[in-house]
Amino acid sequence: MSWIDDDAEELKRLQESAAELAARERQIKDSAAKIYNDLWTEILERIAEAKNKGNHRAAQLITNGDPYERRILNHRIVVPQPIKPSQSSSSANHVVLTLTPDRLKIEITGLRKAKDYLVLDVCEDGVVRPKHEGECKRIDEAVRLILRPIIYPELFPAE
Repeated sequence: MSWIDDDAEELKRLQESAAELAARERQIKDSAAKIYNDLWTEILERIAEAKNKGNHRAAQLITNGDPYERRILNHRIVVPQPIKPSQSSSSANHVVLTLTPDRLKIEITGLRKAKDYLVLDVCEDGVVRPKHEGECKRIDEAVRLILRPIIYPELFPAE
């Protein structure tokens, strides 16, 4: 066996690997819209639950958006205090969830100073799920990551 055989085998391995990666990416992209919609449905249900249980933070929340960019708005009037130059005393705080154009992750802005992501990936059980900080999450766990700082900000001080 010569280097030609070795290189032919290596090329075959690379092609098979590329095919496996393409199939994995296709599986993720095919599941992305459903995961995003399931995430949003769960967000709406948990906000409604918190409102029904008398949570005053949840009572101030309004949700809206289009199919690939959804918003959670906090329409509370801010008690007068020193105002930052780019804001007014009635500026609404908002969290935006966006399914990225490549359909491989959900971008979260507005929770912390930096953007955060739920990366969509095929987990050990073969199911596509959101991952946060390398750990696969169920939909309810991902929603908890998003809503807890909004509904209970006292437990999650700004960084």
